[in-house]
Amino acid sequence: MPTSKTIKFTRKEAIEVLIEYDPAINGFGKHIGYFVTKPQHPTTEVFGVTFKVRYTEDGLVTFEECQLVEEWFEETKIPKKKEVKKE
Repeated sequence: MPTSKTIKFTRKEAIEVLIEYDPAINGFGKHIGYFVTKPQHPTTEVFGVTFKVRYTEDGLVTFEECQLVEEWFEETKIPKKKEVKKE
């Protein structure tokens, strides 16, 4: 049964992810997958590094994607219409 998991971190440094069997299975290596991201350089204060790990039908762990997600807020002033008072 294929499944996937998206994980989000909020750090600028490189991220290392180690996936391993727990407990170890006799006759197999303990490590399933090891992934490393590069250091991130966000341009905003609110950001996250998300990546997706997938477990395939064949029992393989794959690293699907990694992306820097930045959030920002923009304020715009909307002019108020002046009301004309009728006398």
